[in-house]
Amino acid sequence: MSINKFTTLLDLSRQAKIITGETATFDGKIEVGIPFSGYPTGVDTGTTVSLGIVSSQTAVFSGNTGTTLFNVSSVSSPNYNFIFSGYSATTWTNPLFSAYTSGLTLPITPVSADTQIVGTFWTLTQTGYTGEYVIGTQYTGFNITYSFTNVSQIGIGNTYSGLTFAILENFSAGTLDYKGPLDYLQSVEDATIDGRLYTNKITIRNGASAPTIGYVLTQTGSNGEGKWLPNSSADTNTYVTGGTLSGTSLLLNWNTGGSANPINLSSLSGGTFTGNTSGNCISDIFVSNIHSCSPLWINPLNEGDIVFGTNKSFYIDVTNNRLGIGKTPSLGIIDATSTYGNLLWRPVSSSNDFIISGGSVNQQQFIATNETSIFSLIQIGSGYTLSPTLGNPNDSILDSYGANNLNIITRSGTTGEKNIRFYGGSNKTALSDIHIQGTGATRGYVGFGTETPTEKVDVNGKTKTISLQMTSGATNGYVLTSDGSGNASWQVPTGGSGGATTATTTTINFTGQTIYYNYTSPATGNILENLTSASLGLIQKIYHNDTSEPTYPVGWVLMGDAIYFTSTLNIIYAEWAGGTRVEYWYVQEQ
Repeated sequence: MSINKFTTLLDLSRQAKIITGETATFDGKIEVGIPFSGYPTGVDTGTTVSLGIVSSQTAVFSGNTGTTLFNVSSVSSPNYNFIFSGYSATTWTNPLFSAYTSGLTLPITPVSADTQIVGTFWTLTQTGYTGEYVIGTQYTGFNITYSFTNVSQIGIGNTYSGLTFAILENFSAGTLDYKGPLDYLQSVEDATIDGRLYTNKITIRNGASAPTIGYVLTQTGSNGEGKWLPNSSADTNTYVTGGTLSGTSLLLNWNTGGSANPINLSSLSGGTFTGNTSGNCISDIFVSNIHSCSPLWINPLNEGDIVFGTNKSFYIDVTNNRLGIGKTPSLGIIDATSTYGNLLWRPVSSSNDFIISGGSVNQQQFIATNETSIFSLIQIGSGYTLSPTLGNPNDSILDSYGANNLNIITRSGTTGEKNIRFYGGSNKTALSDIHIQGTGATRGYVGFGTETPTEKVDVNGKTKTISLQMTSGATNGYVLTSDGSGNASWQVPTGGSGGATTATTTTINFTGQTIYYNYTSPATGNILENLTSASLGLIQKIYHNDTSEPTYPVGWVLMGDAIYFTSTLNIIYAEWAGGTRVEYWYVQEQ
């Protein structure tokens, strides 16, 4: 039978003295601390935080004491019954809503149709380590809230149907896992262990730092003190382990812990550094400034490329003599791309020209805008705009922005043509639509549809205008008359079917084009009419000047807002409109 060592008060007092006294002897092992398996684990519900509602839906259900089926209103449902044909709702698209109905308390009746919450269901989503032990640091979980409405009994028996509204809410929480150190033996004073010490890991801080990785533990005192030092057993030589450059002085560190006098680099002489001539590349070099003698040669091996920046800010294709800005060059000598696509040249003086040139004689010089874009725009002037408001998408525009004039000049010379041509919807192989002559006597002649204009304006085709003014020889009442060559001039009307006649009577007829009186001898008094054989479309002109407005026959109707001005030359236009209606209006000659 086992003996209970703590059965008497005397034994208890002895044990207390041993524990609280200055000296204790143990025959066997002692462990201080709580074993890792003794710490609590799991979700710390006191730290639960809602991550919000992530999904919600409505569906039709039917239920009894054993099952709850959803979306029974769908004819494709295996549980469909015609009794549910009056219901309509959506199918659960979130499988969690149908999967967790098994957690509901059934049956759901019109009396017990309360809101029910299923969950919370937790999942360990984040772990860590305490020493060598894996611990949980965070859980995430969810619960589903089911709310029921319109619950009614279906048929005879304990079967019910209605609508349910489900809400899925996510949560996060910490864990109860112990996250502190797992020290079984810890002391602020020196500790002595008689016998062997068995451990999986050991940490000695004396002499340890990031640069000393790879050092070995070496005895440094007669009492067995230790320190991390370089491994001298493998190599007894003294060698440099590192150095520091301070100004022009180089300070070296040795493997034995010693040091040498600083090396003054400024005193080095007697040779010239020729660089890395072995042909092997140096993978990384970091500098702040590069100072060179002239010239500075950068010669990539095998004519390789030179790239500035990880985003190819500047890319030099040495083989093909190309420069790329923001990209690998492929389209020309200079191939650039950027977010805004702006190429700005702002000289500080008028002599700093920006020249695009083909170089030698007979080489083409041009600016090409052949990319599909919102605008192909060349702006000339004292300012510029990044968002032109003229034109339409994909238009090409030459804009004299902020300038007084846009001058297009073909300079005079001793040889060659100096014409200016415009092509619309065509190409240069066809005749130009507008041709401005630039050669001795025909300079300034403009041709429309012809490249050989013989007059200041030469149109090869029909001319259409809403207004025409020819000032040479213009006189009131004159008509435009053509000669045998088609030359037009203002002439006195000669009568007949082709011209207007004149009359000095105030009785207006509408049988032929007639001008009554004239501007130097206008009519006075009232207006009469003669509608015998009147013709539609004839507009008669009457010059009139009196101290009062004339009266008109019955059936004459004033058109427009103009009125008769007394003691002023008034021009009256009258047109027969059929029957007894004559429409007339006034114009005052200024």
